[in-house]
Amino acid sequence: MNTKKYGKLPKSQKCRGAVLVEVLMATFIFISSSAFLFSAFNKSSTLLVAIQEHQQRYLASRMPKEREFITAPYDQQWNDVTKLGALKLEGTSTFTNKTNNIR
Repeated sequence: MNTKKYGKLPKSQKCRGAVLVEVLMATFIFISSSAFLFSAFNKSSTLLVAIQEHQQRYLASRMPKEREFITAPYDQQWNDVTKLGALKLEGTSTFTNKTNNIR
């Protein structure tokens, strides 16, 4: 504005530029922090997906190995167990006495 024509500007009109700069800086800070948080969220979600895929591949490779431990390489039948005869339980003191006599 031309100060010659209107004289001195009122105080409220003098501060408009400073307020505009503050608003623009606050907007810039808000947008940049939002972009940073969005980027961090995307990286963490990508990391989570990678961890889950790795865990699924690990479990899938582990299952056949565990099945090998569970299944025996030969046929098991209950007749084999009955041929052993009746099991007899002995107390620990009887077992200890027998081992002491052996020495």
